[in-house]
Amino acid sequence: MNELWIFQNKGTDIKPLNINIEEEIKEISSGTPGTMITTTNGKLYEYQESNQNIKKLSLEDVVKARVSFEHFLILKSDGTVYSYGRNTYGHQGHGNSSQSLDSPKRIEFFIEKKIFIKDIACGCYQSYFITSNNDLYSCGYNIDCETGVSGDSNIWIPIFVSKNVSRVFSDDYAFHFFFQDFSGNFYSSGRNGAGQLGINSKSSVKGYQLVPDLCDKKVIMISCSYQHSIAIIENEKGFHEIWIAGGTFQPSNGSFRKVEGFNDKRVSCVSGCCWDASLLTEDLELYLPNSDKDYKPYPQKESLKLNNKHKHLMIETGRSNSIIYSVSLTFSVLQEDLQRALSLNDLVDVNIKGIDGVISAHKIFIEQRICIKNEILIEKLLEFLETKTIKEIQEFLEFIYTGTTKNYLILREIEEEFKIQNIIEKTGGINNLEKDFSELFYEEETKDFKIICQNEEIKVHKFILLVRSDLFRGMFISVTDSSNQVSDYNNRTPVEIKSIIKLMYFGTFDSDTPIEVINDFQDIIDYYQLNPRMNHLIENSNK
Repeated sequence: MNELWIFQNKGTDIKPLNINIEEEIKEISSGTPGTMITTTNGKLYEYQESNQNIKKLSLEDVVKARVSFEHFLILKSDGTVYSYGRNTYGHQGHGNSSQSLDSPKRIEFFIEKKIFIKDIACGCYQSYFITSNNDLYSCGYNIDCETGVSGDSNIWIPIFVSKNVSRVFSDDYAFHFFFQDFSGNFYSSGRNGAGQLGINSKSSVKGYQLVPDLCDKKVIMISCSYQHSIAIIENEKGFHEIWIAGGTFQPSNGSFRKVEGFNDKRVSCVSGCCWDASLLTEDLELYLPNSDKDYKPYPQKESLKLNNKHKHLMIETGRSNSIIYSVSLTFSVLQEDLQRALSLNDLVDVNIKGIDGVISAHKIFIEQRICIKNEILIEKLLEFLETKTIKEIQEFLEFIYTGTTKNYLILREIEEEFKIQNIIEKTGGINNLEKDFSELFYEEETKDFKIICQNEEIKVHKFILLVRSDLFRGMFISVTDSSNQVSDYNNRTPVEIKSIIKLMYFGTFDSDTPIEVINDFQDIIDYYQLNPRMNHLIENSNK
């Protein structure tokens, strides 16, 4: 179930958006003219707050959409880019015409030059494009080098800015932007009257400049607003810090400075616009700037009905409001089930010998989460963990089984030791935990148990049954033989049993779930002794 809330007047006025989108939402982008909603299957919706109308656009295979102060920018999977809206300063990229467009139009410049785009970003009146060859192009308003190109005239056709670019950052109502090259250096360009470029100066620029405060740090994301910039930086412990450049929040000399009091947290997303910026943490705390021009947790968390059954993908800040997008799911149930399976120590098949003791775990899930399927590498991982204390190993397993931990340093050590990139980014958080758990469904070769129903064999992982069902858990720990199959006697058809098993992997109903399973789900919870909190699926299916 998709849920969206809109926050107006700095969060004092909160209301849900009654938007009905059946597809799973991938991300949202909110700006002054409206909100773009991209789904995981490439569909695109536009929501207009003025008339609370939502419409589905005709474009297919959309991978990203961005909204600025005046226009919409859309990237498709084939590398083509579309834009529409107002074109006062050339930011649509269609040429020297200020004509407005009511529907998406392909930017022909890239087609003519046989250039494919892989990423996009929007400023207030600017558009930014990263090509498949890692070149950065831009167009739009350029009085103060907002496009990154020296000069004082607007750019009506996309123009080359720099090469070897890996990331680009800007936001609605921002007249500046940042980009990073593949050497790890950060650059910024545009207006700098408040020091928002972070170049240790408030002077105007004649092209993009190096940002020294960011070049030696692990920058997770950057958000730009009218007069300030926010960088989310990961520290040596794996937690995030907020660094701000600009004059909106505190007096600035043009450098980035750390916001104090934001400790032991990880940021899920940050979004800036105009004079404000909103920030959402992985543990579901919403931060907004308060009257003291500092970041504090939003006090009315309960009024948002935010809890651990929500997966928050994005918060977006428009000129007059913020929007939080949430998908109801069973993450908290999954987290709870996995923690319980680890604590009960049932069917563990690997003993990790630390410096000061031994702790057991489930090998199949460690392999799945770290993406190590090679037996030799798994043995080397266990040998590496043997150099750690039990507390450190417990913190590692906490991350494996829940997606979060109080010690991310050990994960960075594993990255370096085994040459695995971005373990935290790829496997941390609620999205990746759910993804890794459910993807076991497709691992046919590692399924080690059979349920026999009406003479049909249904393969499944013992680990999944152990985590999800106390009926099967009791069965596994009570039997003395090593039987790897059981006959189901709950008067269910093979189709229904398959659907129930799939539910255990994915934690939710899908379009193929038989109506009999949905209608009898409370009985199924009771019979298989599933987590009682899974009954929220019934509530959601009836909405």
